[in-house]
Amino acid sequence: MLKYRQIVLITLATLCASTAWAEDRYVCRLGNSQRIIEVIYASPPSKVPCEVSYTKAGSVQTLWRSQNEIGYCETRAREFAQQQTGWGWHCAEPGEVVSDLVPAAQEQEPADREQEKEQRE
Repeated sequence: MLKYRQIVLITLATLCASTAWAEDRYVCRLGNSQRIIEVIYASPPSKVPCEVSYTKAGSVQTLWRSQNEIGYCETRAREFAQQQTGWGWHCAEPGEVVSDLVPAAQEQEPADREQEKEQRE
């Protein structure tokens, strides 16, 4: 029964992922850390509705959404990537080739690793 549930969940996740489309994607790096800022379109090729997602240390947040304003999500994503650059991060522009992705184990911030260590003790 547990195996069946896992198969159903994986299938649903795959179907949901195939209904959205990410076009504008910024990969930002600082040392061994990586952040991803991307615009996700719910009904491609339509530019709305859309949302801006932010991936940090394996956690994904939706920062902004737009139901009917074309260009809103793209502008917010670009501005947020520029803000990250101002904080010392290097953000690859959409379409720029990104190599040597940071492994998930190295992606955590030092404070995050310290918290995990304390929780294990």
